Formats: sequence, structure tokens, C-alpha cells
Amino acid sequence: MTDNTGATRLDKMTKNMFFAFTCQLLVMAVSFFSRRIFADVLGVEYLGINSMFGDTLNLLSLAELGIANSMLFSLYRPVAHGDTEKVRVLMNAFRKIYLGVGIFILAAGAALCPFSKYLVTEMETPVDHIWLIFLMNVVNTGVSYFFIYRATLLFADQKKFVETLITTAVRIISGIVQIGALILFGNYFLYLGISILATVAINLWITVQTNRMYPYLRKGKAQPLPAEDKDLLKRNVFANALHKVGGVVVFYTDTLIMGKLVSVAAAGIYSNYMVIRIGLLGVIHPVFHSITATMGHLNATESAEHRKWAFENLIFFSAWLFGCICVTLAVLYNPFILLWMGSREFTFPESVVLLIVVNLYLYCMRLPIGSARETFRSEKDTEERSLFQIDKYKVIPESILNLVISIWWTRLWGIAGILWGTVVSTLLVPFWVEPWVIYRWGFKRSCAGFMFRYMLYFAVTCCAYLLCSFLCAHTHGGVIGLFEKLAVCIAVTNLVYLAVYHRLQEFDYLKHTAAGQLAKIAGRLGMGKKG
Repeated sequence: MTDNTGATRLDKMTKNMFFAFTCQLLVMAVSFFSRRIFADVLGVEYLGINSMFGDTLNLLSLAELGIANSMLFSLYRPVAHGDTEKVRVLMNAFRKIYLGVGIFILAAGAALCPFSKYLVTEMETPVDHIWLIFLMNVVNTGVSYFFIYRATLLFADQKKFVETLITTAVRIISGIVQIGALILFGNYFLYLGISILATVAINLWITVQTNRMYPYLRKGKAQPLPAEDKDLLKRNVFANALHKVGGVVVFYTDTLIMGKLVSVAAAGIYSNYMVIRIGLLGVIHPVFHSITATMGHLNATESAEHRKWAFENLIFFSAWLFGCICVTLAVLYNPFILLWMGSREFTFPESVVLLIVVNLYLYCMRLPIGSARETFRSEKDTEERSLFQIDKYKVIPESILNLVISIWWTRLWGIAGILWGTVVSTLLVPFWVEPWVIYRWGFKRSCAGFMFRYMLYFAVTCCAYLLCSFLCAHTHGGVIGLFEKLAVCIAVTNLVYLAVYHRLQEFDYLKHTAAGQLAKIAGRLGMGKKG
């Protein structure tokens, strides 16, 4: 890799991160205001149903079976080498696949509508036409698959920011319209209808934009996908399908179990914490999408040793970033929700909040591992084989453990039991299997050093939390106190990390990379002012 290539790759990644962060802040602002209006106008029961049906449809999205990740793995190499004809062939195949997925989701969802009432427990305030609510959510999910395959090319080409800008513009406009509809009419069906129109608008706009950016996609009929590519795609889809099943079972069943075994109201309260988590992940996921695309280019052009170096720097960056986020959330979750929703009935005890945050930390620390697994190839095989093919069966015990423990412990400890089920199933299986696969097959090294570093990062984060929690107990209440707590968490956590990590090579690389990117931004701003 030449310095220029590396700089270009880093510049693209930084650009995608900047747009992802800025746009998500805008979407989150509209989303929080919209949710407060939603709760005030429609109540906690509708809040719970909205969250539960959203997670139910994530189960239906299993029909996608991880095709997107398989598509990306196939696209990285031709995109990196400018092979436009291969890209056309792949995109044509993906269009047909996603058309079938969208039709299947619509049909399967419509068939499940008569049974939707059995997903919820008895409610204090009855909700009418549950089947129609479910059907409209099905339509909103299904129509997204007809065009969204085009966004995959933007991802592979490290131009994710284009999709981010389009999605943000439509979501902000639709969010404002939804707020107006709730205030004026108080109608949940109108609210859902606006969501469907927004989904269609996003996908059509992305299609138009990609046609402009990649005119070769419209050059007549593409050739059929060669047999060897079909075989690789099938193997990758099967492996990703298993990972998809595991991810959905582990991360999208908590609300369903809560709504059925605890109460719909509890699911509604839980959804307040989840909307903050989803908002943060809305920033984090695009950042790691950018990093994954960069990893894909590394896989196509660099050695295993270079990929290992990049991966370990990424793990350090992730530990610092997610540690700061989780410490801040653990301290600010309940004070923020109290100010936002206006009542303690929308909050959980601190012990439950800590479990929510620990689950988030474990999930986020799997993101850099997932980026490597989805893009790196095995160094121990003669034929090209992705790492996600190697550890595909680990999702079976992970999913079974998660469901069994969550349901069993929910009957013993309620909401805390559900969250403990996710923590324990994660620690027993993917916590050690995923890094072991990456190091043994991707780098041909032991993962012992990685596991030691991981435990160190977690221990330091726990110490930072205890210190922040002690100091924040002496701050004020209300809005002023919220900002005081935020300032304490950011300052103290970063100072703790700086004191512990300042001698690490990964810190040195992160410091110089950040300084270089800030210098470039300052230079561009300076040129803009001169102009």
C-alpha cells in the first residue's frame, strides 16, 4: 500500500464518519421530540406495541439471510480494481435476489396478520385493529428491499455518506410531518402511513442517485453470474444466514419476551432505553460501515500482517470510544429519560440500567470483530474463503442459550433475567469464538494477547464508571445537573484512559491519525475562508 492510497482510504472513511455523526444527531433530535409527542398523545401501550412489532419484523427480516454481507464480500475486489463489468453482473444478480426477498416478506407478513394479537398480553387500555398495525409495519419493512440493494454499491465504494445524506433528509422531513399529524389528528395509522411513504422515498432517491454516479449500471443487459461466483455467493449466503439468525434471536427477542412474560407497558418503558441505544447505534453503525468498507479494501490489497496491525488499532479505538459512551450512558440514562419523558414511571432501577449498558458494551465491542470477519479471508486455505464461513455454526448454541436462559430467568427475576440471558450467552460463545477464528485463520496467530487486552479495556472502563458515578452523585439535578454529569463523564473517562493507555503503540497511532485528520479539516476550512 502506498502512502497516497492509505491516505485516500482514510480520508474516505473520515468523510463517511463525519456525515454519519452529524446526520444522526439531527435525526435523533427529531426522533426524541417525536417520541415524547407519541407517548403524550397515544400512551405507553402504543409505545410498547410499536416497539414489539418493530422487533417482530426484524425476525421476518431473516428472509434477507445476510445477503447484504455476502454481496459486499463479492463487491470489494471488483470495486477496488475498477472492474465495472463484474460490478454490473453482480448488481444485476442482487436486484433479482432482493426482489424475491421483498415479495416473500410481504407475503409472509400478511399471512401472520391474523395471529398478531397473540404477540401481546392483555392491556389496561385496549388497542384496536392490531392486525392492521402489524400489516402496515410489514409493508414498511417489505418495500425497503425492492431498491435498497443499490445502497450496497455505495458502501463497497466507500461512499456511504451519499446514502446517509438522503436518508437523513427524508427522515427529518417525515419526522416533522409525523409530529404534526400526531398533534393535529392523534392517529397512529396516519403516523405509520407517513413512515411507509418515507421508506419508499428513500429507496427511490438512492436508486436515482446511484444511476447518476454509476452510469455503467444502465448499459444494457448484464451477463449472467458465472458459475464460480454463484458457488461462492451461495456459500457466503449460507454462512451469513446463520449469523443473521443468531443476531436476530439474540438482539431482537428481548422486547418480545418482555411484552409476553412481563407486560406490554414494561416493553414500552424498555423501548425508551432502546430508542437512545438505537440513536447511538445510528451514529456508530455508519462509522463501522465506513471502517468495514476500508477493511474490505485492505483485504483486497494488503498482507495478513498489515491487516492484523489495522485490526488491533481498530480494537483500541473501539474500546476507547465505546467505553466513553457506556460510562456516560450508565450515569445519564435515568436522569435523561426523566427529563425527556417527564415521569419516573418511564425508567428502570439502576441495576437494570447497568445490565442494559453492559449488553451495549458487549455488542459494540463485537462490531470491529464483525468488520474483520465480514471482509478478511482465511490465510490457511488455498481457495478464497471468508472468515464468516468458518465460525458460522457458533450462532446455534449462542441463540439456544440466549432464549433458554432469558425465558427461564425472566420467570425468576423479571426484566433483569432477560438482560442477564443476553450477557451470559454472549460470554459463553461469541466472546471467545469470534476473536479465536480471526487470529487463527485470518492472521495465523494466537488470540491470547487480544483476550488480555479486551479484559484490560473492560476493567479500566469499570474503574472509570465507578469514579464518574461517585463524582456525579455530588452534582445538581435537572437540566443543569445533566450537563454537569455529562461534562464529568467525558472528562474523567478520557483522563483515566489517557493515564492508563498513553504508552501503548495503539494510542500513539490513534493520536497521530486524529491530529493528521484535524489538520486536514483545519486546512480545508482555512482555504474556504480565503476563498
